[in-house]
Amino acid sequence: MTTTAIDRRAVTRGWLAGLPWLVVAVVLQIALIAASDDPSDAWAVALLGLLLVGFGRAGAVTASQVQHRVLTHGAVAAGTLLLTWIPVRLAVALVGDSDRPLAGLGAAIAVAVLAGMTGAFFVRRKQGDSVD
Repeated sequence: MTTTAIDRRAVTRGWLAGLPWLVVAVVLQIALIAASDDPSDAWAVALLGLLLVGFGRAGAVTASQVQHRVLTHGAVAAGTLLLTWIPVRLAVALVGDSDRPLAGLGAAIAVAVLAGMTGAFFVRRKQGDSVD
């Protein structure tokens, strides 16, 4: 494997590390929709926090597995986790009678990739390695 290739095993490990956070956020969101017609904004912030931790964790675990293109690997891991979240988000929004199920998708992509890169950055800095 050349140093320019994406390490798929590392990305898969990162995806697996972030997946439990995604599952918890989705289950809580479904429970909130079922319990109330209008979930509060405080819950939305808490669910966003869970998603950010998941995306960051995906990037951090991936970065700890590779020696090159650390930030790229972190972004790819978070992006794959986001690709898992999008269809689930669409289904939850349709069940919750949302008229705009994919509102904010562009922002979600940017935030997920940034969180993955941030997780990758911090894990490498903690290890004392340079971030390329």
